[in-house]
Amino acid sequence: SCIREDVLRSFLEKHRMEVKDVILTEFDEELHNKTILEKGKRDWTQSALIRYLKKKSLLTKELEERILKEKDLKALEKWLDLAYDGASLEELTVTILKQ
Repeated sequence: SCIREDVLRSFLEKHRMEVKDVILTEFDEELHNKTILEKGKRDWTQSALIRYLKKKSLLTKELEERILKEKDLKALEKWLDLAYDGASLEELTVTILKQ
């Protein structure tokens, strides 16, 4: 899943995200911007997946909690692709909860 940079920047500005789980010992603007961008992509992908599953009536509380705990952007993108490809609730549950 590729996220357009302008869409992501708009999302970040709209929600004024803060990165609290990353501590930099020395300010590195490039690293800081990359960290903010990665967190934004992860948050956007989590939101998109949850919204899509809700819309399709496939979201369970267990799935939502697991999606929100996931920190790996690649896993989230894989799950989103799986959902968009029409996976069943059973397939999504097995795939998402086993990881």
